[in-house]
Amino acid sequence: TVGGYTVPPTPPYSLTFQFIAHWNAASPTTLSASGGAVINVTGSGFAVGSLAYSCSFSKMSSAAVVVSPELLTCVAPAWGSRYAATSVSLQIINAGETVTPPTGVVAITFLEEWTTADLSWFFALGGTTLSLSETVTPP
Repeated sequence: TVGGYTVPPTPPYSLTFQFIAHWNAASPTTLSASGGAVINVTGSGFAVGSLAYSCSFSKMSSAAVVVSPELLTCVAPAWGSRYAATSVSLQIINAGETVTPPTGVVAITFLEEWTTADLSWFFALGGTTLSLSETVTPP
């Protein structure tokens, strides 16, 4: 007896159990705004072979690949190509429906960065001080 009901119930009644995918964590959560980093999302109940999953980063999204029932991966979009570096909440979507998120919000932080600097005009002026600061790349 479960909750006052006999299991299995007597005909013509039947019980249907629906298993719902959920996720626990994502890593890494600090990424380059240029995109391309692989994000691992751990949980349970992911449908292996399904092409319907995606990772939503507020205004942008990317397709997700189900690696196993406990792991899916997605590639971070090139956030910095359209928006300023910031933190956004991550959502996992399956066929248009939000997969049950963890308690609280998982924030993904996109860091600003620079890739090149043209120093030719500094040297032409002479006596100009050039200061560069280090950009820490997340692991």
